[in-house]
Amino acid sequence: MYRILAAVTLLLFLSNSALAEVLQHIPLDGSEKLETDTVLYFDKDVTADGNGSVKLVATEGISATVVKVPLKDIDNSVLKYSAKLKSKELAEPAYLEMWLHFPGKGEFFSKGLRNPVSGTGGWEEREILFVLQSGQKPDYVKLNVVMSSPGTIWIDDIKLSSEPRSAE
Repeated sequence: MYRILAAVTLLLFLSNSALAEVLQHIPLDGSEKLETDTVLYFDKDVTADGNGSVKLVATEGISATVVKVPLKDIDNSVLKYSAKLKSKELAEPAYLEMWLHFPGKGEFFSKGLRNPVSGTGGWEEREILFVLQSGQKPDYVKLNVVMSSPGTIWIDDIKLSSEPRSAE
């Protein structure tokens, strides 16, 4: 019974993933305008994709907006923010965070607290989701990286995608 349920769940996930639309692919090659340019720097030498990455060196905990992406006609879907992260000497976890702005309502967030990076490690892909109900139409999203302690983190190969919500 559990195997059948797991197989059905996997098929539903794969069928929805096949419908995913990449809204924005940001390779972080030095041409992007960084939103928090006082603490984020382009690093051409450390890279997951061969084009460079963005480096954040923190002396204390910080939340830094990497990029802000305008959105249009997105609702009743699942937004996914994925990126590759590399860490150095992080005593506490670092994770992805996205803030969606809804006109007339303000900003709401999703945090990747369940899959952080910490310590010193190589490139690891991380992702977080934000489920939009029917009628919830954000006009932009801020893609952040959050560090809970001093250390260094690199971020590369950002993707923002959208896929239809599963039928309930």
